[in-house]
Amino acid sequence: MKYIFINKKLIFSLVKKEFIIKYLGSRLGFLWSILNPIFLLVFYTFVFAYIFQIKWSSAYIIESKTHFAMMLYIGLITFNFFNEILLKSPNIIISNANYVKKIKIPSEIFCIVACLSSLISFFISFAVLLLFLLVFQYNFHYEIIYVIIILIPLFLFCYGLTLLVSSLSVFLKDIQHFLNFTPPLFLFSAPIFYSIDSVPSKYQFLLYFNPLTLVINDLRDVIFLGNAPNFFYLSIFTSISIIFIYGSHIIFSKLQRFFPDVV
Repeated sequence: MKYIFINKKLIFSLVKKEFIIKYLGSRLGFLWSILNPIFLLVFYTFVFAYIFQIKWSSAYIIESKTHFAMMLYIGLITFNFFNEILLKSPNIIISNANYVKKIKIPSEIFCIVACLSSLISFFISFAVLLLFLLVFQYNFHYEIIYVIIILIPLFLFCYGLTLLVSSLSVFLKDIQHFLNFTPPLFLFSAPIFYSIDSVPSKYQFLLYFNPLTLVINDLRDVIFLGNAPNFFYLSIFTSISIIFIYGSHIIFSKLQRFFPDVV
């Protein structure tokens, strides 16, 4: 991991470049990182709150449709963060072929850059949530400071995912096509549109195989209920993510020397 600190200036430059290229040619620019989740929020709130009339569990006191929308929003932006990283992972090495072939820098840098740029988009969207909470006069709990801690294991997991997927995709092009089917799986198997308590107790454990479940639940707890996150489960998730990074990095390192010949 020391290559991250050694190349921190390069990483910062590449993150800035990726963020600029993402909205290059767009009239609204980075505002799309705010508008996209808001558009989804309006659509899903209408469908699930007004048409299907889904109710949250009693743990969350849903005072209005606006409160429901805020609960939905935090789930959506967390999913968007994960999904964005997942879908761009297959092209991380391929899209940086010039760097891989001509410049002697650790290719792992491109994976951390991809994760950091998506994290920036998440925090922009999260700032919108805080603005909404201020406008609609919701109470802020000091536990909101735990948001960063809650995101750490998910960020680590995403980094391990990019290492694994980006390296394998150089040689297995079918991975990208396979991943195109996965977003609905992660979207609907996480408690984004519903409370986990609404799922029969004997099936609830299945939802925790989705890396988003614990994170979304804890984010809602600290923001809306003022509860501390579940540090025990977060520590387990963090440990799993670190092990995942270690295993993914072994695979990445073994394949890395073949990248210049393939991309």
